[in-house]
Amino acid sequence: MVDWDFARPGSRLSDLAYAAYTWVPMQRPEDYAWQGAVDVAGQGRRLRLLCDAYGLDDRSSLLPALRERLTRLADWVEDLASDGDPAMTQLFEHYRSVTRYLNAREPALRLALR
Repeated sequence: MVDWDFARPGSRLSDLAYAAYTWVPMQRPEDYAWQGAVDVAGQGRRLRLLCDAYGLDDRSSLLPALRERLTRLADWVEDLASDGDPAMTQLFEHYRSVTRYLNAREPALRLALR
């Protein structure tokens, strides 16, 4: 699957981090409740499975890469929202809230990645 909306050059790790954000999904449970509930433990298991399938042995950089990717996206979209576009405002607020959520759950997610 290729998503061209926010395509730009990046590292393989950044691409894997965004794949995790989208497909694990590494978002707040309320953001994807319509897909079925996945708790933090479930996110951790699915994140580990993604890393296993990708062949990522050293996983220590994945969560920081995910946080950096979301922060860069939020900053970029916030600039786009400066003209008052409500959709862009909602999107950058979403990226910020997901980053806060992941920061709060990072210890559990790190354990799942071992």
